[in-house]
Amino acid sequence: MFKKLATILTVLVVTLVLPLGVVHAQDTSTSNDYQYLYSTQDTSGSTDTSTTTSAEDAAAAAVGLLFGGVFLVVGLVFALVGYIYSGLTLMATAQKLNVPNAWLAWIPLANLYLMTQCAGLSPWTMLLILVPFVNFIYAVYVYMKISERRGFNQLLGLLILVPVANLIWMGVLAWGKPSAATAA
Repeated sequence: MFKKLATILTVLVVTLVLPLGVVHAQDTSTSNDYQYLYSTQDTSGSTDTSTTTSAEDAAAAAVGLLFGGVFLVVGLVFALVGYIYSGLTLMATAQKLNVPNAWLAWIPLANLYLMTQCAGLSPWTMLLILVPFVNFIYAVYVYMKISERRGFNQLLGLLILVPVANLIWMGVLAWGKPSAATAA
């Protein structure tokens, strides 16, 4: 049944979503809507098209570069911390489920393979991650199956959709113990 559903979803995405991307890519607008000319007119009647000096431009560029650099560094730190946390939780979950090669949690794309093994699914289903919109549904399905295999209620896998709860739920799957109240 899952294979039929996956096939139907793939056909729907290919026939409905991909043509929209092609149409969007072919849209070549030649309007100059984004070109603006700021001009000021002084009392003598001459037109001045420059509103800032080169020193002001340099200062604005330096401030923009500083803020961009700070945001880049902060973003990279958050990404690194998230990668380490998700790798730790996936590796611990795989060890609790006795899945071989738990170290695959640290290798990009191989960790998707490890997730399918933890969920008890065919490794070929990880290709659904590449299909837009289907990847969200697939990720929820995988976490529901992992939750079930760990002894928790399958519906708790839906927590993967909630922004902060997903991090907590990954930790619970890795280090938590299912109780009679949370088991299905």
